[in-house]
Amino acid sequence: MPVANPTLVDDAAVVTQALLTRLLREPVAPLGGGDDVAAWWARFCAEEMRPASPIDRAVLAGFRADRVAGAFAGGYQAALRALVPRQLAGDVIASLCVTEAGGNSPRAIEARLTPRAGGGFRLSGRKRWSTLAPLARVLLVAASEGSDPAGRKRIRLVRVDASAPGVAIRVMPPTKFVPEVPHAELELTDVGLGPDAVLPGDGYTGYVKRFRTVEDVHIHAGVLAYVLSVARRFGFPPAVLERLAAAIVTMRVLATLDPDAAETHVALAGALARDATLLEHSDAHWEGADPDERDRWRRDRTMFGSVAGEIREARRQRAWQRLGAAGEGG
Repeated sequence: MPVANPTLVDDAAVVTQALLTRLLREPVAPLGGGDDVAAWWARFCAEEMRPASPIDRAVLAGFRADRVAGAFAGGYQAALRALVPRQLAGDVIASLCVTEAGGNSPRAIEARLTPRAGGGFRLSGRKRWSTLAPLARVLLVAASEGSDPAGRKRIRLVRVDASAPGVAIRVMPPTKFVPEVPHAELELTDVGLGPDAVLPGDGYTGYVKRFRTVEDVHIHAGVLAYVLSVARRFGFPPAVLERLAAAIVTMRVLATLDPDAAETHVALAGALARDATLLEHSDAHWEGADPDERDRWRRDRTMFGSVAGEIREARRQRAWQRLGAAGEGG
């Protein structure tokens, strides 16, 4: 297709154009069986073998999903691949394991990483609310290796084989929203790790804190693509499709930005607020969708509420503080 100024077209633009073509032109063919997330993810990876960036994988996972669970799981796995690209390959399912009984701040992390005689490390501790951990082959665990001279905990992120001796995974009760995505409590008892299991850099600022932004971008992109597929399948008005397509392009751009930058957080806050209005205003059109799919959607929309909203609002306020403004306008 000709463009006004071909010199402005770069590789990213070509890929974005191809993605939009898939979303808006190709037949919508959701993969069924989304109640079994592990099997669904394996089928998706087998069918979508073409090389793609994590954000495009998130979008395609949402587009091929038959419910929010597939979009969420696909976005979550894509986000982890964006965070630690060298640690995950193929259709392996991974889980980021941070939260403990006291929360997920550095102060709350009691899991302990200690040197092992002869090399390597030992890992012990407990985690909870570890997303997809019951299905995971790889656990990315945040642990403390002691304190610095100022008394602050030094947090590291370590790669753990979910089947390693000393790893116990207990499935937690399903959540009220997206119950197909399981969570787990972990008990880690003297788990032996090689020296290369510890990821480089600060485990909290370099991975845990950064992931909050990366996860929001990728999961949100997947959910938008899922709703776009529903809109095409059940004949939503063209205006809804237009806004969804534009929102997906926005998330694709946000995925390329620095996830630590205040400017990125401000733009992400604006996109999430805009899209919340879009999804709310499009809700009436779900009346023409399959009743089971419609009911699941209205159940799962809860995931966009209270707790996540509070975390995102705190991030937005911090971003404005870093930019030297008050963030007026609420």
